[in-house]
Amino acid sequence: MESSPPPPTITVQVKFGGRTIPVEVPAAATAADLKRLLQPLTNVLPRGQRLICKGTQTNPPPPPNP
Repeated sequence: MESSPPPPTITVQVKFGGRTIPVEVPAAATAADLKRLLQPLTNVLPRGQRLICKGTQTNPPPPPNP
């Protein structure tokens, strides 16, 4: 009996607090999935995290209410 191969993963290099943390995530992971994985490593809630890729913020926060 053959088992199916594991889903493909990618390693994301996360910079936080002056250090680089390698995080392995499924290739199909969303930004929200990555934030949930980062919470226990950084002690920052997902809503307080900013993900920046190649100088562009991936999910900018909503504008403040007037």
